[in-house]
Formats: sequence, structure tokens, C-alpha cells
Amino acid sequence: MNFTRSAHVHHLGTSAKGVRILVASENPVEAQALETWLRNERFEDIRVTSDVREIAPLYGKWPYSLLILDMHSQLISGLGILQALDQPITSTDLSVLALINPGAEQDRLAAMVAGASATVARPLQRDAVMGHIRHILMPDGFSKSNATAP
Repeated sequence: MNFTRSAHVHHLGTSAKGVRILVASENPVEAQALETWLRNERFEDIRVTSDVREIAPLYGKWPYSLLILDMHSQLISGLGILQALDQPITSTDLSVLALINPGAEQDRLAAMVAGASATVARPLQRDAVMGHIRHILMPDGFSKSNATAP
């Protein structure tokens, strides 16, 4: 996998507090990279699962506001998961960043129709993932007052 990091980092700062995030990926390297990137952005309330069957029950016990979802799970299709979470997605209590395979334009469109807030294609790049998360969590724009350099 090609996980890259740019030289310039823009932290979400205090807006990261209070955001619950669930990372659901069967790929442990990908899941670890995503968790590390989120923690570097000062997100604290993060859970990771490799078993996508846990996603809907976890929402009932620990309502997360952002789901980072591998759309190509072996156990349950990403579309099946999005359909199971239709009510929280429709009510805008839950945002979804869907991870898709390269060149999977049909998967991208299907994820968006099913309610995903955004999609990002593999190989994952830190700046692209975090840019989508910023846009999802701060749709009115990114505040330069939170920008920092490493």
C-alpha cells in the first residue's frame, strides 16, 4: 500500500474534540494508517473494527458521527451497511467516508446514492483522506486559524 504524508499539515484543532469516529476496514495496515492520521489531527474518540458486522450494533451503543467505511468488505457489502444505517444517515446524524478501489466509478456512484458524504479511492493518501474529513465535518470551510506546519 502506498500511504503518503505531505510536508504541510492542517490540524482541525478544537473542532476534532467531541467527534466520534469509527474506522471499519478489513485491512489492518489501512486501518492503522487511518487511525494514526486521525490521532495526528487531534481526534481522540476513535474506534477501529475489522469486522463490518459490528458497524450497525456499535452505532446503537456508541453513536459515532463519522464512519470511514471499506466498501469492499468480504463479509457484507458496503452498500448493505449503508442501507442498514439509512436512518442515521438520512437524519444527518451520521456522515460516511467510503473507501473504494481504484477505477471503481460505479462503486463511487452507488456509495453516494446510498448516502455516503464522500468517497476516496485507494491507494489512500493522507491529504486526500483528511481533506474529505475536513469538508465533511466543516462544510462551511476550513479556518486558517487552525493551520499548523509540522
